[in-house]
Amino acid sequence: MQLALEGKEVLLGHDIIQQSRRMMLWQRPSIEKKAQSYVKELRKAGIHFCSMKQALKVISARIKVAYDRKPLVLAKHVEEVAKSGKQAIFVPKNSIITPMAKDVARELHIVIKEKNDEEKRDDL
Repeated sequence: MQLALEGKEVLLGHDIIQQSRRMMLWQRPSIEKKAQSYVKELRKAGIHFCSMKQALKVISARIKVAYDRKPLVLAKHVEEVAKSGKQAIFVPKNSIITPMAKDVARELHIVIKEKNDEEKRDDL
């Protein structure tokens, strides 16, 4: 798991839980220091701790950025559609289609169509 997450940002959402007085009596300062050092190391590794409300804001902002991106249609995408036996590729309206993708589509007789929001996503 560590290798899979290396270099990627991780967000952990939690809500603060109030400790009872009994728990505080049993809690040793050495354990608290160890926990704080673990949290510090995790933050250095790119793991962010926040409340669920803050996590929702961050995730919503990231989703908005993802929707605002323009998909890039490459020649390999057109080739994959041709290999699957389909004769058309449906792309979102704001897609960027490379000149090579257009050439490959013309050679393989694949039609590139812009899809409307109502149409279901078949390809890409």
